[in-house]
Amino acid sequence: MALGKGRKKRRKEREADTDPRPPSQGPPPRSEPPPPRQSEPPPRKRPEAADSEAKTRVVGADEPVTEADSPSPVPRSEPPPKAEREAPQPAEQAPRPAAAKGELPEPPKIGRVSQSWRRRLAESGWPRPGYAADGGEVGPFTILAASAVGQGHLHRSVQRQDAYHFAPAGTGAVVAIADGVSQMPLSALGAEVAAFSAVREYAHSCGIVASAPAAERPGPAELLADAADAADAEVRRLAADLSIEPRDLSTTLLVAALEPGQGDEVHVTIGAVGNSSAFEIASEGLPAVLAGPGSEDPSADYGEFLPGTPGTARIDRALLRPGATLLLATDGLAEDLISSASVQRWLWDRLTRSRTPLEFAHALSYRRQGSMDDLTALAAWRS
Repeated sequence: MALGKGRKKRRKEREADTDPRPPSQGPPPRSEPPPPRQSEPPPRKRPEAADSEAKTRVVGADEPVTEADSPSPVPRSEPPPKAEREAPQPAEQAPRPAAAKGELPEPPKIGRVSQSWRRRLAESGWPRPGYAADGGEVGPFTILAASAVGQGHLHRSVQRQDAYHFAPAGTGAVVAIADGVSQMPLSALGAEVAAFSAVREYAHSCGIVASAPAAERPGPAELLADAADAADAEVRRLAADLSIEPRDLSTTLLVAALEPGQGDEVHVTIGAVGNSSAFEIASEGLPAVLAGPGSEDPSADYGEFLPGTPGTARIDRALLRPGATLLLATDGLAEDLISSASVQRWLWDRLTRSRTPLEFAHALSYRRQGSMDDLTALAAWRS
């Protein structure tokens, strides 16, 4: 029992040695907790600092989204509701401004013209461009020519089947156009060969007869008949070389010889097979038909083609008035020119006052309801 009291006494002495308080003080007072500190809002950061300390959360591969690194989100005011937008009203179309000097005017669309045409280029073993234009001074004359594939041919993927050629001949010029028959598979090739052969034959013949005595020289009518027969023979020769039927190359042909007369007069001789037309276009009055459908020859057969019967070319003669223009046109253009006053107004000045092949070709860019065929024109006037 005494041993136990001794242990307690020594324990109290050790506790007294380690306690820093003096013996007179009582138990240590309980420490009061420090007063709570008022939380201050974090200082507002400038936009540059906020952006530099922002965290990035990637939502998609190309769409980063940033969030500010703040302990508590700052409430944001709701944006005002957006006002409902009114349905846009169709703007009134302003009238087309007139073409400036040197610019090509907008070609007209006459009648109800479809807007869904597809430009299907033709697949052929004998490819030809869909558009062609040429021109310049030939002897004492100025000649412009252009040919454009028809809308119907474009839509059905058929190549252009018209052709033209011209050349100096003697003291004048010789011009020709040809229109391949649409139903024939290689009529475009036949038209090209016929027009070229007729022009070459006539020009060559003029060079030969120039050295003959005046009394023995054949006239333009006889030379044109020979030129048409030469074109017929060349088309047949091509059919034999290709081992095809000659009718597969069927085409029309219109060839004209121009000779200068006294003053501003122009003597014109025309040889034709088929339904292409020749017109005289003057500054006043409607176009006068010199050859082809609408002429004064009721017995003419316009359903003929090359190759056909040799010696059947129709021969017409005309004297152009001073300042008038000779216009050759395949049936697609001739029909539009005769039957449509709108086409006449559009073509009136452009076919006769164009000075470049580009301007002349632009005259054929009009669209007319029902006009599906190729359009080919050749104009010649005294320079």
